[in-house]
Amino acid sequence: MRNEKSSKQSLWQGIFITLLGLSVSTSVSAATMCGPGPNWIQTCTAGQDMFASDAFHTVVLFGIGQLPVADLFGPTVIQRGDPTGSPTVIPTQITSATLSGGGMTLMIGGSVPNVAGPSTGQITQRPTDPSIADSFFDVFFVLEGTPLGPLHNTTAAHMQATAGIDRVPPLVVPGTCATSGQINCYYLTGPPVPLLNQQGLAVGQLVAAVHEPKVPEPATAVLSSIALVVALVLGKKKLRMGSV
Repeated sequence: MRNEKSSKQSLWQGIFITLLGLSVSTSVSAATMCGPGPNWIQTCTAGQDMFASDAFHTVVLFGIGQLPVADLFGPTVIQRGDPTGSPTVIPTQITSATLSGGGMTLMIGGSVPNVAGPSTGQITQRPTDPSIADSFFDVFFVLEGTPLGPLHNTTAAHMQATAGIDRVPPLVVPGTCATSGQINCYYLTGPPVPLLNQQGLAVGQLVAAVHEPKVPEPATAVLSSIALVVALVLGKKKLRMGSV
């Protein structure tokens, strides 16, 4: 019995140490992949950033009015290239993003049908402060769940991180990402109202947008992993005591 108890204890200790090591290495590498620090953008090699993100979009439909502003949440994947030039620039592209909430779904990326073009951007090192970079994306999107059905834009919505970023992926976007001007929205497919079925007829406008990453601090990610393992161990012990 003692050997069995000792082997189970060793097993749980092994799982704890393994998961702790994985959580530390994963969270730290994700947060320190590029930045922070002086000239971090110059050593940021090509790669892919995957993170949860939050978005709020204000859309006005002609003849209907402003849609309720929904909190849209979901995964975003960004591909970035190698740094080039002076000031240093990194080309970027949103390859996938599907965010949902309030009955609506926002989709960005190369796999979305009927989108006008790729959502590309760039990260540019600030000459006056090489620890900070400016970042933007010219976004083409499809918005599903509106009273008029799926809508899309044909002119890119210019999304700018107004206060700059100090790492990739950023923990937060300082300030606000906003569109430049009002972006017309069009029917994605045949409109539900035949009288409005005119080519090039805008049926609404995107008038404001915010899209922010939700990347946890390394310490938070580690503590969350430790708490999960401890909860599993305590739950196992509680279950064992209850069965005695």
